[in-house]
Amino acid sequence: MSSDNTFVCPSCRQLDRVQKVSSIVSSGTASISTSGTTSVRVDGETHYGSVSQSGTSTTELARKLAKPSEPSGGCNPNFWWTVELTCLFLILGSIGSALPLISIGGLALIGIVGSLALTIGFISIFKRVHVFFVRKEKAKELIREAAMQEYNKRLATWNAMFYCYRCDGVFTRSSRFAAIANVAEFLSKG
Repeated sequence: MSSDNTFVCPSCRQLDRVQKVSSIVSSGTASISTSGTTSVRVDGETHYGSVSQSGTSTTELARKLAKPSEPSGGCNPNFWWTVELTCLFLILGSIGSALPLISIGGLALIGIVGSLALTIGFISIFKRVHVFFVRKEKAKELIREAAMQEYNKRLATWNAMFYCYRCDGVFTRSSRFAAIANVAEFLSKG
């Protein structure tokens, strides 16, 4: 066999037992869904209900050659809107706490000064907390971007992989052979 054939296994130099990895995973994975009705007799009364069940069946080979998993996401951005709105309500509440004191007369100045002090304190704390978490989120985003780049590299390698049933290993057109036990390492090297 010619070595310039891209489907030839680099280990055994044969092509009759070589298949694209994505095809093996696709054909070795099946989604199963069943539903129906059931009845149960309790104390002489019959009760009816519905039952449904679903799942995925995967061959051992498809499981070993599975597509790389995408990195998990970071913090939910809606969380920060909640924190910011909570701080805003605390600030508004501190200002509003002075309003009943204004009508009392002599205590009005104390209420306003106290309210302003609370407001400045909340703003100062909020600004520091916000800056801390924004920096932390930016660092997480940089880490996520690096993880996504690594994932995309592994996914591109996975999409280019072939499997040899005879040798029980994987390879790409531009790489050497790796045993199936080393698929994760093979994907990370690209």
